[in-house]
Amino acid sequence: TYGDWSSDVCSSDLLSPMDGVILEKNFTVGDIIDTSHDMFKVADLSRLGVMANVYEEDLLKLVALPPEKRQWEIELQSEPGLKPRHGYFESIGNVIDPNQHTAIVKGWLNNPDGQLRVGQFVTVTVELPNPAGWVVVPTSSLADDGSRSYVFVTPQKDSMIFSRREIR
Repeated sequence: TYGDWSSDVCSSDLLSPMDGVILEKNFTVGDIIDTSHDMFKVADLSRLGVMANVYEEDLLKLVALPPEKRQWEIELQSEPGLKPRHGYFESIGNVIDPNQHTAIVKGWLNNPDGQLRVGQFVTVTVELPNPAGWVVVPTSSLADDGSRSYVFVTPQKDSMIFSRREIR
């Protein structure tokens, strides 16, 4: 809608087709408005798209996840102490960047409080299941004699009887 732009207040209301946050204002007072150009860019920031570069050797692990397991934790690089936020990813790119050897994985992150901003750098973590028969053991639990590594395990929860097992 055209209005009197000679003052800071417009004499006519401008209505957006959606609720959201103004990201861009593309005019100044006194401009002649071309109706084919956007005056404002408005976006709903309650849910943000996330794009992550994933190394090509990790892509098959993500592809193997069923849709309900395609979840990730997202941390802001600018605020490393903040609790990670949970989101999900939907698409795994088919093009490998020849320089980085990565593909783009795209997903979503809810932003109901509006604290996150478009374009922020993030680190994403995807929890992958261990292959069948594998067990994760903390490094501090290993006994190493220089040529082999061992762990000590107990067959019962409250038992003080341990047996030595070689691990590979």
